[in-house]
Amino acid sequence: SETLVQAMYRCTIIRGLSFTRNSDWRNNHGVDADNQTDEGSGLLANLAGSLPPWISDLTFDNVLIERSVIALVKILETMGKLSEGQETGGSSRMLHKGAPTSGVEQKQGSFHFLGIRNSPGLKSKGLWNSFIDLIGRVGRPKMHPG
Repeated sequence: SETLVQAMYRCTIIRGLSFTRNSDWRNNHGVDADNQTDEGSGLLANLAGSLPPWISDLTFDNVLIERSVIALVKILETMGKLSEGQETGGSSRMLHKGAPTSGVEQKQGSFHFLGIRNSPGLKSKGLWNSFIDLIGRVGRPKMHPG
């Protein structure tokens, strides 16, 4: 995952990522839909907090398990707290050579679109409540004048 993050910092034209597990994967590996086998989903959740700030769209399709969603929520909460602390000390947008510039300030670890789909093992109401609470606390991106 470190190599992917490094590549994303060099390839500033990419605005979104989608991670997908083939729908036949569970059948081919003898895993039922309720089995909470990690198979890298924790790494993908951790990756969300490391992506450059111009990655604004992120989708997880049939890859996350309950533990990884819990980790994702904690990572995004932490990134939000770090970004809040940076607001008083200067710009929260990390500028890199070749980084896209626009009128919208985007913070690292915040997304305009975050999708989790086709995840049959994610059934806990408390899990979804924590995710929805996180989304409710996130405001719209700030607009720069001019």
